Amino acid sequence: MMNKITPYLNLHEPEYTDTKQVRIFVGSWNVNGQAAFATPVNIWLNCDPFPPDVYAIGFQELDLSKEAFLFNDSIREHEWFNICRDSLHPKAKYVKVKLVRLVGMMLIVFVRKELEPFVTNVAAETVGTGIMRKMGNKGGVAIRLDLHNTSICFINSHLAAHVEEFHRRNQDYHEICSRIVFNQFQPPRYIKDHDQIYWLGDLNYRIDDLSTDEIKELVDQNAFDALLVYDQLKKQMNAKRVFEDFVEPPIKHWPTYKYNPGTNEWDTSEKNRPPAWCDRILYRGGPTQPILYRSHPKLLLSDHKPVSCLFSATVKVVDEVRFRKVYEKVMKTLDRLENESLPQVSLDKLEFVFNDVTMTEPSVDTMTVSNIGQVPVYFEFVKKLDNPTYCKSWLQISPFTALVLPGEKMKVELRVFVGAADESENITDKTTTLDDILVLHLDRGKDFFITVTVHMHKPNATPAIVDDDEPLIQL
Repeated sequence: MMNKITPYLNLHEPEYTDTKQVRIFVGSWNVNGQAAFATPVNIWLNCDPFPPDVYAIGFQELDLSKEAFLFNDSIREHEWFNICRDSLHPKAKYVKVKLVRLVGMMLIVFVRKELEPFVTNVAAETVGTGIMRKMGNKGGVAIRLDLHNTSICFINSHLAAHVEEFHRRNQDYHEICSRIVFNQFQPPRYIKDHDQIYWLGDLNYRIDDLSTDEIKELVDQNAFDALLVYDQLKKQMNAKRVFEDFVEPPIKHWPTYKYNPGTNEWDTSEKNRPPAWCDRILYRGGPTQPILYRSHPKLLLSDHKPVSCLFSATVKVVDEVRFRKVYEKVMKTLDRLENESLPQVSLDKLEFVFNDVTMTEPSVDTMTVSNIGQVPVYFEFVKKLDNPTYCKSWLQISPFTALVLPGEKMKVELRVFVGAADESENITDKTTTLDDILVLHLDRGKDFFITVTVHMHKPNATPAIVDDDEPLIQL
């Protein structure tokens, strides 16, 4: 019952909520498979005068062993968790909310002990985009939670390597967005379905069109703005190919990659990798204000430097007395409206045909739901008989549920993204056509049936590129 009332309550949210500022520390470090030992991570996690309220700490290449890759078993997880737990800010007490790991990617969320009662609906998911587009040497891990009345999602990712592979990095990002689904909720929630999103990790975007010496010269001059013109991530975001609506705080620190381990010297190996800001932190939603975005060059363990950003975020806090009054008012209103009339909507289309769709390239179309009746309409896409979800895995609908007031219209986006071959959906390299039937249900009203047909385009095959940065496993 509450799920159906929630959209109506959300319309009155300012009447029963206040706002509160919380400090969120987000940190990321590619540790290159190194053991924690006595690494002084306190200079990374405890570098601010005031204690954060929330920590989100992400690692990449936590463990490069074959055991971690084949069996997802790692002693490094316990080593790094313990040293992080013991290095949090000493002016506050913290509890672990959740830890999630996939091979070398690990994400830990801590909150101050006094906030623990207000953390609910915690969930974690993982997705591999590495070898065969499934293995966990690359991909993402995510933890979501509700803090008071604000939903927050943290994503830690390690995207494809090499300068020339920015298109594959873009593809990794889209696959993480489409395949990380928190199915324990009804309806299921995607990354985008959160009030605040924090994305961290070794995104592996490099610097184009400059020689190694030219990059180093600009870095020595602290000419970061001039250098960031050539940054692949900035260029892809400006072209709206990835991280749409995300923001990265201004970069005022040196590139985080690649160093000779144990030093602050640039790579002097035979490969002579050019410096790059591989390690990044972005955010979306809010209100959220970055306070300080920085790297931590005193940590010498890896060929990457850790990064962190301290945020001041606004969360909504429910006043229970006011909430009860609003709830009773909403219930009375809904009862009256239910007795007066039934919901009515019109759809501008009931059939969607996507032509010439290419694997790993998203295609989008929209329809308009118009409320032509006298009462608010709550609609949602519902599961069909014997189907676990309301749509196929290659299709996303946004929003999949919404409230439309009388006389108003709502745009619904249908997004087709066909990734790698998927046996569960009978998708192979030879698939030419995909189809689905959607059921749009009106609360206290009728159902609409919408057909979706996808005609696939077959791109020319390209030879596979071996990632020489990833460990080879001999079986």
